[in-house]
Parts: sequence; C-alpha cells; structure tokens
Amino acid sequence: MPNIQYRERTSTGWQTQESVTDAADGQEAPAVALDAGNNIHVIWSGYGWGVNRSSLNVQYRKRTTAWQTQEAVTDSPSSQWNASLAVDSAGSLHVVWNGVGWAPNPGGISIVYRKRTTAWQTTETVTLQPSGESPSISVDRSDAVHVVWSSLSGEAINIVHAQRGVSSWTSDLVTGLSESQQYPSTLWALHPTVVGVKPNVLSTGYAFVWTAMEGGVLKVKHYWSANRGRMGLRPDRSLGLAGWIRPRTLSVSCGTRREMTTIRVIFLPARSLRFSTRRIRTVLGVRRARRWSLRPAP
Repeated sequence: MPNIQYRERTSTGWQTQESVTDAADGQEAPAVALDAGNNIHVIWSGYGWGVNRSSLNVQYRKRTTAWQTQEAVTDSPSSQWNASLAVDSAGSLHVVWNGVGWAPNPGGISIVYRKRTTAWQTTETVTLQPSGESPSISVDRSDAVHVVWSSLSGEAINIVHAQRGVSSWTSDLVTGLSESQQYPSTLWALHPTVVGVKPNVLSTGYAFVWTAMEGGVLKVKHYWSANRGRMGLRPDRSLGLAGWIRPRTLSVSCGTRREMTTIRVIFLPARSLRFSTRRIRTVLGVRRARRWSLRPAP
C-alpha cells in the first residue's frame, strides 16, 4: 500500500529519503509547509489510524531534527480528505479539508477547518453551501485566514472564498459563471524573505490559480483579490493556454515596488507535467501579461 515519503534537496543534491508513514493501509494526498524555524509540517489522509481505522482521516506529523509523534487531525467514521495547510507568523498551523458528517450539512461534503497552536483547537465547519470540493488555504501578513474551494452554484461549479473572523466565517462567491470553475490553489509559502519581504505571503487578501472552462475549453486562470474593486482592473486573468488542468501555485517574485511580478505555477497538460512561469509587468497600475515560458518539471 502507498505510504508518505519525504526527501530534501540541498545545494549538494537530493538527501536520503525518509518515511513519514510506514503503514499497512493506504496513505495519500500529502501537503507540506515550512515554518520560520525551517521545521517541516506534513498533513495527509490515510486509513488505519485511531478508532475509525476503516475510514480515511487527516493525519499530521512535524519534523524538527527528526520526525515527531504522529497526531490525528480527525478521527471520524466518515471520510476526510483533500487537506491543505498554512502557517501564520506565530507558528500556528491552519488546516482545511473536505469531510463528510459535519454540521450543518452532515450528509453532504463540507469544508472543515482546524487550528493548531500548542495543541489542536476545536474543529470548525467553513461551508454553508450544500457541498464543497478541493479546498486550499492561505494566510496573509496580518494572519487573516483565507480559504477557497469549488462549489455547485446554480447549474455550474464555481469558486467560493471564505475568511475566518473572530467567531465565524464569512463567505462570498468569487466566480459565479455559467461554466464550471474547479481546482483552486492559493498562493502561500512562508519562505523566502527578499529585502525584508515575504513575497509568498500577501500583504492583504488572497490569490489563487484554478482550472476554468471557457467556451468549452479548459484554461488556467489567476485571481488576485487586491485588484477587486480597483477601477480599470480585473481581479482575474486568463493565463492564455488551453488544455491545462489542476494548477498549483509554487511561488512569486517581487519587483522594485514589492508587487507580484512573477508567478510560478505547476500544472497538468493532457499527457505530461510541465512547469510554467507567468511574467507580469506593472504599468500605470495595470498588470499586463508579458509571456509564458515552459519547461518540463524536474
């Protein structure tokens, strides 16, 4: 059965592979994040843990100088999967995932959230919609937590955003289109720091890429909430290539004004995985696409 493996690449090359899990039951869909101390945080979904061993549940493990004791994020009789994580400035972990069995819609697929400080906090249900899929989480520089996911809206699947407040979540429909919009992936990573700025942590709001259906053609698009409401600026931009699916943001670079100038995205074309760099020029406050460069993923 598949297990979760870890390997680090340094300037001298790939280091020794390490097992995060060594279980007889299947483990899948890992996600990883680094904190300010370069500690590694991994979450995934797997069978064979806790009381509900026959159900898919979300698990967590941290690596400092060695792998620490594994912890259960969920131990539910119903399946929990598609976990995503981010780390805030205080080192607290924020995790979101798909799950069945949660109020207010226990029979549907919910978006569920949990925070870890020194211990795991109370689980919260993010969604008010009847269903939600493919959640992705980010934290901005004020430590505001943002989640985006796909949800059925009318006759089509669209992208929904929610922000965590003091005592509740507030959500809004991002796309609202007649053709399906799926697989959002937020921009977030605590590293690197460039000229005192963390370019992968937005100053406010959120940004993501996703798979958009336009005129029956699949495209990859990018959305930046900072452009929402700005005169003459659209928050969403098509990346101009057809036939690409399931994009994942990797990183951004900053220009002299500390705005996003390069977005790196990895995604799936029809038959192979490729790596893409989206270059964006800021001219009079209008973000204009310059070009794509493509090369095979390592």
